[in-house]
Amino acid sequence: MFVDWDDRTISNTTPFAGGDPHGTNAFNGTYKSDAILVGVGKSF
Repeated sequence: MFVDWDDRTISNTTPFAGGDPHGTNAFNGTYKSDAILVGVGKSF
């Protein structure tokens, strides 16, 4: 199975000054994700 998520762009203006980075510009960027899931089964 192939899973393709929508691209996500994060652009925050609060500067990162140490501590908790959430909600700051520490994670700014465009994130692209996909996954290939493989399964194998065997029965006796």
